[in-house]
This record gives sequence, structure tokens and C-alpha cells, in this order.
Amino acid sequence: MRTMWRLATLFLVPLAAFGWSSADLIETKQAERLKGRIVRENPKQLVLRTPYGELTLPRTAIKKHTRATYVVELKNGSKLEGQVVGEADGSLALNVGGKPRQVPLADVKSVTEKQPPARPKVLSPQEFFKLHRAVLAHFEKKDYAAALATCEKILQSLPDEATTLYNAACACARRGGKPKALDYLRKAVEAGFLDFVHIEKDPDLESLRGEPAYRELFAKKAEYIERVSKKTIDRLSAELKKKGIATKQYRSLFDRERNFVYFHPKSDEEIAAIRRSLEAYADCQWRDLFQNKPQRPLFIVLLTAADSPKVFRRGVGGMFNPAAMTLFCSDMPAHKLLRMSVVIHEFTHALHHADMGARHQRHPIWLVEGLATLFESSDRNGTVVPRHNHRLAFAQQAAREGRLLSWAALMKLNHVQFMLRAQLAYAQARYMLFYMHEKGLLKRFYDEYTARENYAKDRSAIDSFQVVFGKPIEEVERDWRAWLLEQQVPPVPFLGVQTEDKDGQVVVVKVVPGAPAAKAGIQANDRLVAVAGQPLGSRGDLLEAVATCKVGEDTEVELLRGDKKLTVKARLARRPGTTPRTPHAPPYLGLAVQQQDGAVVIQGGGPRLARAESRPESRRRAPGVRRQEANLRARLPGCAARQEARAEGPCQDQARRRHPHRHRRAGPPARTTVTRLPSR
Repeated sequence: MRTMWRLATLFLVPLAAFGWSSADLIETKQAERLKGRIVRENPKQLVLRTPYGELTLPRTAIKKHTRATYVVELKNGSKLEGQVVGEADGSLALNVGGKPRQVPLADVKSVTEKQPPARPKVLSPQEFFKLHRAVLAHFEKKDYAAALATCEKILQSLPDEATTLYNAACACARRGGKPKALDYLRKAVEAGFLDFVHIEKDPDLESLRGEPAYRELFAKKAEYIERVSKKTIDRLSAELKKKGIATKQYRSLFDRERNFVYFHPKSDEEIAAIRRSLEAYADCQWRDLFQNKPQRPLFIVLLTAADSPKVFRRGVGGMFNPAAMTLFCSDMPAHKLLRMSVVIHEFTHALHHADMGARHQRHPIWLVEGLATLFESSDRNGTVVPRHNHRLAFAQQAAREGRLLSWAALMKLNHVQFMLRAQLAYAQARYMLFYMHEKGLLKRFYDEYTARENYAKDRSAIDSFQVVFGKPIEEVERDWRAWLLEQQVPPVPFLGVQTEDKDGQVVVVKVVPGAPAAKAGIQANDRLVAVAGQPLGSRGDLLEAVATCKVGEDTEVELLRGDKKLTVKARLARRPGTTPRTPHAPPYLGLAVQQQDGAVVIQGGGPRLARAESRPESRRRAPGVRRQEANLRARLPGCAARQEARAEGPCQDQARRRHPHRHRRAGPPARTTVTRLPSR
């Protein structure tokens, strides 16, 4: 504590000598900040003594009053701790524990301000990971005292870090400290550690199984899940609001049966349709592919097309963050034109991640992105059936130009190497699995690969491929290449106008010569009113309307030319090239971009791009990768590519642990998936 004044100077020395940086702080509604000591106050006003004299402030003018806390030492040796609320008639008015107290000045020996506790050092992500790895190392050595001490060091800076609270519970339980272990475990659950299946199986907590407090946690499982889910929604809402999003239009909806939590701006009819679609998709995948459902809530944030740019960087359409089990996405008009779904792409990541976590596995990047891209364009009629999309054109072009990677080479790519070849790698991974699905072998392959004994010796899945097909992978690849070139790229409808949004109207800026719009007589400066009966208010509406039409179909286009309303018919053509360009989008790199080790993280309601700690193994790179990685960073501003890393940190709800049964929530190290929009 720092002495602020002595009784001899309390009321006699000018208050400027008392240290105004620590006095009461008044913030007015006019944005003024005043420091001083309360002399008198009543329900209508207060009198503040400042270095420049006394000020009388109406209560209605005060926005915030931050009171300093003082320790009043009496001459009899006792002490009172509270706030000074005034002085009059030879006494000091205090608020002690919420109760008023009058102390004669003759009884006061000294008054000192109680200094606030020193703020603990805020750990950087690098410092957090270093300490977290130290915790794991201590557990490996069975040095539970050191593990607990390191956990407590983290908690001084991050008191609500759920994983660290859980690890502290494990360390205490191993040391025999049941009460403290149960307290840490309760705090971990309250902070968001909701993997009750893992808690139930973790051998570190064996000594707690019979304790009443342990059983009470499981008895209140549903209550904890709902409470934490509501806190998470509040946090997401606050973060979205900081980004300029009107969150009042967003609502939450809990699907307790499937452990999904929606946060959305949709109407009741729209969200009901989305729920039916996602639930049917999830049920199909749990029956036909994945065995394990999410053990903690999956948060699905459905953004409007207008709000997406406020959350994502330019060209990004969606993101799944496993550490926070949060999926952010918005089906943009360009996606509908391509007949693909970012929601399904990212949702597949979430389902796959839950299955990997329950199996204590980390699947290769080609399989992670291959499954997400496989089902991004699909139909559902009792089962999920992939459909061709624009990625087929990339794969076929690479095949004709001799640029395809061998299957063995693609399957051995690490994360950075895969991303450096994003456009081709995503397309090739999709069509490898598409071929397998068409042969009826996808489920058999996944089961073969994920069997514990096979996964342990075949991380790339090459052996499982060969077992399922019954022949060497080189022979399978030759058959696949021939099949690939026989497939038909689905046509994308094309009207042939360049437009701009102006005063709530879609104005034609340019008509492509020879395009359907030109043949129909559409001209520059025409205002498009409707296409195929769908009213237009933006370029996005135009893309969505065209997406509902078919190539070769005569489509009605309503427009205004001057004061005249015209209706023309345009026979839509096949879009030249492969993909439509999204307005202001960077060159297309492939649908999903993943960065690990904190390179892309989510804090509250949206992603931010950050540089992460470079781990030692990330320095061992293949020839040419360092230069190519620099090019990747140039194409993805702010992204720091990392080879072996995790998108996790103190800003996440939970950090991953490395070992399947010790001090880790079930699941592989996290990857954050960012979905980029295709070019138009």
C-alpha cells in the first residue's frame, strides 16, 4: 500500500499533494473525467473536492463513478477498509462493506489508499504454448507437483482457461488432493470443458469417481452445457457487435439432441429449413461414414451476406474453428451459382473433427479437405450423394497438362505443402474420394484407415487405399486418371452483364459482346428489375436468380430503360472459364485455406489473422518451400503459414493436448479452416 495522507495533512494541505491519480474518478455524460475526493453526496448530487476547488455535480450528469478504496487506521490499532463518502462535523463518513460508518477525526491515526492487486502478466500465445508444453512434459515424467505449479502459473494470467483448469484437476487428483482436484474440475466444466465422455474415461481422474461432487457434475451435465452455451452465445454476440454487426437481429437456437447451437438472423421458416437440411445431412454421415458425434456443443453462426465482409477478410466465405467448436459461414450468391455450399463444407469439417477426436486421431490434410470438398456439392435422398462441381475442370486441366500429383505424393503432403498447391490439391483430393465413393468403397476405406492398428502404422492412408482397391496404388491411379477425363463438368449459367449496385437497383455497366444479354438486347445503363420472376435489389440477387436457371433455358429478364419497363428473353449460355468471379475477390486459391499454430484464430465472434510461434520442426522444409511460402503470404495478407502447428491459444475456449489419454480433451490438434470465395 502507498500512503496517501496523514491525519495532520488530511484536511489542511491542498489536495493537489494527495496524489490525484488514485482519487475517485468521475466520468460525465459529456465525456469529462474528473478526479477528487467526495466531500458530500445525496441522491440528487455530490460534491467533489479537486485540486482546483469543489465541484457540485448533479447525479443526472454522471455516467460512471469509480470509487477508490481506503484503509483507515485508528489510534486504538484497529483498521477499517472502505470508501470515503464525505466529511463533516469533525467526522469521516465511510462506506464499509456496504454499511455507512461515521468515524471521529480525533480517533483517526492515518488514511491510506488500498492499492489494487498487481495485475498478472498477460501471456502471449507463444508463452502460453511453452507453458502448456511444459505441463505435458511434467505429466510424462509423472512430476505432478511441477505440472500443477505450471498450471497455476498459467491460471494467474488466464484464470478461465478451461484446458489448464482441467489439467490442474488431473495433477491434483494424481497427487491425492481430492477436494482441490474436484474444485478445479468444476471450474474447468464451468469454463467450457464439456467433454464429459473424456472426463469419464480419463485415468488421471480415477480417484475422483466415487466422490459425491464428481457424481454431481455428471448429474448436472445438461445444466452445465446449457449455461456454457448461453455464455458462449453472449460472447459471440458481443464480438460480432464490435465488428459493426446489428446483433439484435440474431437469435440463438439449441438442438440438444444433436448438440448443435445456432446463432442466426433467419426467419422461423428459413432456420427450420436449414435445420432440416443440416440435421438430415448429419444423420446420414453418422450412419454412413462417421461413427462419433460431437461431445460438446457445436456453434453454428449463420451470417448474412451483408455481415460476412465485417467478419471475414476479403475473399473469405466461411471458417470452422475446432478449438472453439464454432462454425462461421454465409452461403454467398457466387456459391449458389456454382451449386456448392460453404455451410456443408465447414459442417463436414466439424463432423469429421468430432469423429477424429473420439478416435484420438489426426488425419492428413488431403483427407480432411478431401471429405469437406467431396460433400460441398451433394444431394440428399436418404443418403449423401456427391455431385460434380467446378473443381472437376481444374483436375481435368491438370491431367491434360501433366500437372497432376501422384497419389502417393499428394497423400504425403504436409499442411503447408498442400496449401501451396491449394487449387490443384483441393480438386485432386476431392476427385480421388469422388472416385472411391462412386465405386462404393468410401465407407470401407474410412473404416479400414481409422482402425486403431492401421492408423498407427499408416498415417498417410496409402496402405488402406491399396487394401480397399485390392491392387497397388499406382494401378488405381491409372484407372482414376482415365475415369477423371470421362467426367462432364457441370455447366454454369451465364447471362453476360457487368453490373453495379446503385440506389437499391442493379445497373448494367457493360454487356459482354455476343453474350445472351447482348443477343436479348440488354444495354448499358439498363436497370435490371427481375430475372426468372425473382426481384432484384443487388448484384447478389442477380447471381442467385441466375443460379436457379439452366444453360440453354429461355429466361425472362425485366428491366427499366429510362421510364420504360421492358421484358426480354435471354437464352442462358454456358459460362466461359471455370468459376464466376466474386466482386473485389483475390485470385482463387481453392475453397478452404487452413492455417495452424495460431495463424488464423477466432476471438469471440470472428477471425483475426495473427502470426504464431515457429516450432523447431517447422524449420525443416522441403526445397523451395520457403520461397513459395513467402508467395503464399503475399496472396493471403496477414497469414503466416506454418508447417506443423495448431490454431489454438489463450483466446480460444480450450487448447489441445497431444496425448490421447493423458491431460487432453479427446481430439487432434486443432486446425482452423477458412473458406475462401471463388473468383468471378
